[in-house]
Amino acid sequence: MNEIEIEGINTKKIKLKKYSEYEILELAVKSVTNHNYGWITAALILYGCRPNEIFSLIIYPNGEGSVINSVKSTSQKKRRDVFALPKDFVSKLNIIDQVTKPFSLEEKQDYEDLKIYTFIDEWNKWLGEFKEDLQLQDLRNAWAQRSIKKGISIDAASKSMGISKAEFERFYL
Repeated sequence: MNEIEIEGINTKKIKLKKYSEYEILELAVKSVTNHNYGWITAALILYGCRPNEIFSLIIYPNGEGSVINSVKSTSQKKRRDVFALPKDFVSKLNIIDQVTKPFSLEEKQDYEDLKIYTFIDEWNKWLGEFKEDLQLQDLRNAWAQRSIKKGISIDAASKSMGISKAEFERFYL
């Protein structure tokens, strides 16, 4: 497994583990049936939102979706459109009909709940055991890399991820 260092915001270094697209999508297929973490893992792989936003994900019949933006600087609860990559996996994994979120978020302040962060820590540990040293952020990073390979515009990809175009370019190009 190769690691790449990318200069991040506030001069922090972000390490991205490099997994093939096949390995990440295979993880979605293998994990989707796990009762506790499967659906949310597959959804995170396909939609690329922040891990804590996955609990607010609503998937529409066309495979697109929306999440409540969890950025602290955003003062009001606001839904953001997200899209699946690859879109055909939404039906392949039957992800619309088999929603098994451990809990659901309806209000922005719920993101600050300790219950979420505790669950995300446990989810991250499970993922690292399921696939050697893989972290939830790696799944989001893989989505960004897939969007580049698929020729998605920077504007559309950054909006779906809930980051600025400048952040997308800094982290992923």
